[in-house]
Amino acid sequence: MNLFRSLLFFSVGLCCCLAASAQADVAARLEQQLTTAATDSLRARICLDLHDAWFKISQEKSRAYAVSALQYAQNVHIPVLQFLAYTALARCERKKRDYPAVYPYDSLSMLAALQSGNRDAIFNAQLMYAHDYLDDNKSGQAYPWLQKAEITAGLTGKTDQQAKIYHALAYYFRETNRHKQAIPYFRKAITAFEASGNSYKAAEARVFLAESLLAIGQTDSTAGLLFDAMEIYKKNNNIPGLAYANQVLGNIFLTTGDADKGIYYYGEAQQLFRQSNNKVEMALTIPDIARALLFKKDYQGALAHLQEADSTFTSMHYSYGRIKVYTLYGQYYSEKGQPVPAEENFRKADSMLRLESLPDLQTENEKYWARHKYHYRNYKAGDSLTYEYAQRIAGSKEPEAIARELNLIRSKNRNLDSNSLKILALLYRPGGVKVLRDLLKEKSLSQILPMDSLQALNPFSQATGAYDSSMAASFSRQVLDLEAHYKTKQVRDSLQIERQGSLIARQAAAQQSARLISVGVIAAILGLGLWLQYRSRRRAERDKAEIQLLQKEIHHRVRNNLGVVNRFVEIAERNRSDAFSLTSLKTRIAAMELLHRHLYQKDHIGLISVQDYFSELVEQIRECFPTGSEVRFELDAAVMLESKVAEKLGLIVNELVTNSLKYAFAEGQAGIIRIGIQESARDTRLLTVSDDGSGSAPPKTKKGYGSKLIAGLGHELNADMTYTYEKGTRFQMRFVLPDRN
Repeated sequence: MNLFRSLLFFSVGLCCCLAASAQADVAARLEQQLTTAATDSLRARICLDLHDAWFKISQEKSRAYAVSALQYAQNVHIPVLQFLAYTALARCERKKRDYPAVYPYDSLSMLAALQSGNRDAIFNAQLMYAHDYLDDNKSGQAYPWLQKAEITAGLTGKTDQQAKIYHALAYYFRETNRHKQAIPYFRKAITAFEASGNSYKAAEARVFLAESLLAIGQTDSTAGLLFDAMEIYKKNNNIPGLAYANQVLGNIFLTTGDADKGIYYYGEAQQLFRQSNNKVEMALTIPDIARALLFKKDYQGALAHLQEADSTFTSMHYSYGRIKVYTLYGQYYSEKGQPVPAEENFRKADSMLRLESLPDLQTENEKYWARHKYHYRNYKAGDSLTYEYAQRIAGSKEPEAIARELNLIRSKNRNLDSNSLKILALLYRPGGVKVLRDLLKEKSLSQILPMDSLQALNPFSQATGAYDSSMAASFSRQVLDLEAHYKTKQVRDSLQIERQGSLIARQAAAQQSARLISVGVIAAILGLGLWLQYRSRRRAERDKAEIQLLQKEIHHRVRNNLGVVNRFVEIAERNRSDAFSLTSLKTRIAAMELLHRHLYQKDHIGLISVQDYFSELVEQIRECFPTGSEVRFELDAAVMLESKVAEKLGLIVNELVTNSLKYAFAEGQAGIIRIGIQESARDTRLLTVSDDGSGSAPPKTKKGYGSKLIAGLGHELNADMTYTYEKGTRFQMRFVLPDRN
């Protein structure tokens, strides 16, 4: 069993690592797709997939992509996408258990689902609302949403939705201590989940069903349900589910009086919770084991576990666990004959419970405390505590809670007479405590009820001489059969491994080939490792060469551009009385700076998106001229060009656009400047820059540096340039792309 557990833990840990790596790879591919997505609706869906991919790895990234998905969904006004985005945001807050932050997203999800008219979305929004209220201990607010979801599931007729609503309703009744109402819903949920192929949820429903059956005192079929669930959890490597099933099984054994089995399964649960990194549930198994040891009268072991639990819960600042520990400390000292420390610990638990809303723990503490009082003959105080929790149970208006208390007493006190049973039934009836006090006047319950019945009020206490051991023996026999069936596969696997080992040992002595095969496998592994190392080294060398090439390109371009900037400055100095010369200098340098930014911030090394480059370039030029705000630009340059070509085109366009803004439009005059690059032939491109302004003098009549710069750059590109002046100025330049080799 230890070998099997170790192998299971190792395989689950390995699977988790591989899963995280796989999720990161998926996220990387999706992020690449996002950069090339053509529409906002597609971007929204990719962002939702990225939210899922990052959810278990990085909560910050997961939420950021959910926010992006919502923005894209709102851009395209698609309610279903908005519903999914709000659901993703609610999921992020739910992970932090910040329910005040969850509910606004639930509300927005519901609104978007209704706007979409999609019944699946409406069902999921209703169910999500109900689950959040249940998890936030607001059962009363959950039930109306469960009823709405049940109606919607009936309209869709989908088996998986039926299964979900059955499970949710069962969980609601279980949380409100109405286990008899929960049980049929759990059975329906199991059938529906299995019909829809969801074995994991069917296993979860089995565990909850076992708990509800235990709560009403029906233990006959509980172990079978749990072992079936554990088998499914094992196949799916679900460690948290397996841990919880073991914990419930421990509770069942302790309730039926088999403390040793209870301790064993609590121990299994503890190790599994530790493996799944659930520190709270792992810590809660410590007082469970302590309780079982107290049941066995193993006081030394119980004290060691209580001290461990006390230290753990104190360091965690976990009040729920500390209350459980104080109550058990009280029982420990009471049974050890030390009434003073027992009283102190019961009072500590009671003081903390007055600040917390934990009725189950409060009733438990009062039951142990009352038992302690009766044991030390303080009947008045014992009666007071008994009356207090009896009134709470009666006031809860839960018939099942009352029946559960009476069944517990009957099961542990088979010899109670009818008169005692009537008194106990009256004790839990609404208003019964007042009637009993009036009847008894100064008498104590201990004077009219057998002491065994008062001892049995504790759910894990075994009344002396009255406990029906046959029930525990019968249950233990059933569980032994189930355990044997559950472990058969493990035993078969172990035997098969042993037989294989024996066969290999015999063959190894007779056949040298087995050794050769082993050597071959080792050689193959070494070869694979060397090949991977070689491939990694080659990739590193390629990356290094690419970086060196880029560095040379940077140094070369910076050196050349510094020379160009120097010439620009010299010209500006010669014309420093001309304000436009300084503006032109600014725009020329800005064009070069912008090219560098596009070159070194993009994924395609050495290539420039001309459309993006020109878009930012013309905006920079527009800001420098007073007429720029009235002029509109139309761009059609969706091409990728090498940086050395794009740089020359950028300077040419800068000069032409500057001329148009300076001369073609009067101040306040509106107009259009069009810039385009089209493919003229296979390796030829045509640059066109035109405006619809009043026009300017032909460049041949001008001797400015801008005209010379255009001519020089055109010559470097081996280009043919033409100007036309009809309804504005039109410049065209046909140039040949340089040979990339």
